[in-house]
Parts: sequence; C-alpha cells; structure tokens
Amino acid sequence: HGTPRDGKITLDKSMTRVAMSGTACFSSKSKFTMREGDYADIELDIKFPGDGNIVVDSIRGIFDPSISPNVDPINISSELPDFLKDESTRIKVSNPTLKFNVDMGSLPTSVNVSATLTSVKDGRQGWQQSVGLPQVTVKGGRTNTIYYHGNSSKPYDPQDKVGTDAIIQRVDNLGSLIERLPDRIEVDMKGGKVALAQQEATVTTGRAYRAKARYSVYVPLEVEDGFTILYKDSTESLGDDLEDYTAEGLELSAVAESTIPLGLELTIEARDRNNRPMPGIVFTKGEAKAGQGEGKAPEKSEMTMKASLGNPKDLQRVDHFVFAVKAVSAKGSQAQPLSSKQYIRLADIRLRLKGKVTADLN
Repeated sequence: HGTPRDGKITLDKSMTRVAMSGTACFSSKSKFTMREGDYADIELDIKFPGDGNIVVDSIRGIFDPSISPNVDPINISSELPDFLKDESTRIKVSNPTLKFNVDMGSLPTSVNVSATLTSVKDGRQGWQQSVGLPQVTVKGGRTNTIYYHGNSSKPYDPQDKVGTDAIIQRVDNLGSLIERLPDRIEVDMKGGKVALAQQEATVTTGRAYRAKARYSVYVPLEVEDGFTILYKDSTESLGDDLEDYTAEGLELSAVAESTIPLGLELTIEARDRNNRPMPGIVFTKGEAKAGQGEGKAPEKSEMTMKASLGNPKDLQRVDHFVFAVKAVSAKGSQAQPLSSKQYIRLADIRLRLKGKVTADLN
C-alpha cells in the first residue's frame, strides 16, 4: 500500500516488481539446430512514460479523510414577532421536528453524521442550551431524508408523508432548544462528527465530491403544560385628561373574549411622561378563562383591576398605561391545537376614578 501525499502515491520497490507468464516466439535469419538442454534467456525491459510516474484514474479502498464542515447558524430572533421576544415566553410544544433532505447522489460511499445544536441568547443575561443529535448513516448514491423529532411516536411533517425509507431518530429533549426562544441556533459538526463509513469504495482522483442538504424546522401548533407567551401594548397618552384630577384609587374594567385554548392573565402598569414605571400605583391582576378553540363560541370573562394611590396627586403624573396579556396553558392540560383563526379581544375597556376625587377646574 502507498500513502497519498499532495495528490501523488509513492510505492516502494517491493511493490513495483512485475511477474509475467506466457509464450514467447522467436524467428531466426539463419539455420541452427536445437539440441536437448539448449535454452535462451529473455530480458524484458518495461518502461513507463513520464519518468516512471503512473497516473491513477481511480482508487478502491477504505478512506478516512478529515471532514470538518463549517455550518452557518440558524437565525431565530430576526424572524420573531415582538411579543415572542419577552424573556417570560416559554414554547412547550408536543413534537418539534427537524427534517433534512440530503442529496448524496455523487458520493460513492455512505457517511456517518452527527451534530450538536446549541441555542444561544446574547446579552448580559444570555444563556445557552445544547442538544446532541445521534449518529445516523447517510447512504451514498441516493437522496436521503432524515428526521429528528421530539417525544412522539413519529415525526411531524405537514408537507409530506413520512416515507418508509426515511431515517428517523427520536430526540426527547429536542424541544428544549426552543423552550426559551434564542437569538440563533449554532450547528457543530466538527471533531469527527462527520466521517466516511468504513466500507470499500471506488473514488475518481481529481474529483471533488459534495453532498447537498436542505433542512426544515417544523413546530406543530399544539401547546403543552408550561407553554407561555406574553403580549404587551399600551394606551395612547392620557396626560391631558388626567392632569387636572386627583383620586384615592383607580379601577379598570374590561371584557375579554377568547377562542385561544390558553388561560389569560392581564397586568397593568402606570407610566409617566418619560415612560418610567410609577411604583405608587399598583393594579391587581385580571384573569380570563381559556377559550374552547377554533369553531367554538368565544369565552367571555369580565375582569376588574383595581389600584390604590398612596398619593392622590400621582394621578396627575400618569401619561399612559402599559398592559401585558400573559397566555399560559393550564397545568396538567392535554395538548391543544393553535391556529391563525383563534383570537383574543379586549372590549368595553373603562377607567374609573375611585374614592375621594378632586377636579381642578381653574
């Protein structure tokens, strides 16, 4: 065996000996008589063109090249709406699925592949969460479909039927990558995570072999125990309406209409003209019942949030109110489907001044 270096294979002399068998024919220009015991020596001189360099078109053997691919991270934050970027958001879904379509048509051998996926949240309170994808063998000479899925009996694929020849791996903690939504997911396939299978194959020298891969991330719109989203919004400025009043308390009432199968919790925060929270005004929380889902009548809940003012003049500094609607799946609840036709609506919102109210009419 020779060792290839810089595209050339050098063989020692013991490997270049040539043995031949066959029949040799002679012709003579003059007569002679052959007697018993006579013999002739034949010397065969083999010459190779190019000063003895042999051009190898293909090689058959077991190969172990170093494969260390660089994979671009999967960007998450740029694709998220604002209400999913809050730190309290928790995405608990029943069966997240990663699907890979890998075209190995030009490769003459199979490849063993594994990877480590790491969710990354940047910033001062950043965090990381890693999940290892188990090794699979991707077959050469064909297109492969690979599924990694969560804790369910089969992958979730809304686009295609899962084929009988698909490679399927269950990864129970796959959902932890997106439970807290990251800025990005980094993919590490270095350190021997990609290697040719140890089987004989024939490769053509001078040819670059490549595999083409496409991936899809499927998250079924079913929520489980612990699913949490937070939506924030604010009123327009009320400063001109409140600056002439003082009051001992505030009461905000609203009717929540919901078809989303999640319990709702409404919190309110008073802000001044500089958008700073006003700690002297603290509202109680409002709660609304979970909806019954798509196609059902909306569930209506009357909510009343009250606040006592330690200093009645604090009302004059209020510019606007920020409200946050927190949607949480009930503890121990079964998986519930979500759809774009489900909605939450707050209607008949009223603000009342309570206790001793004073108006400056000057």
